[in-house]
Amino acid sequence: MHVVSQTRVVIDTSGRINANGGGGGTSMLSSGGGSGGTIIIEAPQLSLTGPVAGIVANGGAGGGCKTTASDGLFSTAAAVAPKCPPGSGGDGGTQTLPPQNAPDCTDANTTTCPPGSFGAGGGAVGTLRIVTRDGGFELVGTPVMSAATAVAKLVLH
Repeated sequence: MHVVSQTRVVIDTSGRINANGGGGGTSMLSSGGGSGGTIIIEAPQLSLTGPVAGIVANGGAGGGCKTTASDGLFSTAAAVAPKCPPGSGGDGGTQTLPPQNAPDCTDANTTTCPPGSFGAGGGAVGTLRIVTRDGGFELVGTPVMSAATAVAKLVLH
């Protein structure tokens, strides 16, 4: 998603930008969680007012246990994967937590996974690029923020 303004971008009250990844599905073989997307905001000024408003791009949890996993959450918490060793999935990534791999489901007797016991890894957190006049932005009232964030200054030509 790309948001551009010549003056200012304000995300307040219950305004949300959500680029979370989807949870992994499952059947006999589980699928991994989707990674968070990319969000770019370019404006001379950016203001976010919480605590309900915010910007997130969390990874979805990986499928496992013959169960579909959770999509990325609108919070700083990870999407939690189904847990049932040896077929558990991996949790999704956030701004502060990397995605988890699915556990190794090696059976102690046969060194192979029992049928239907495959879990999949969680998706990685997405990116947020904020480009403003001075390279900064205003946070009021602890808005929800969870993305790999980079900031830069606008270059006017």
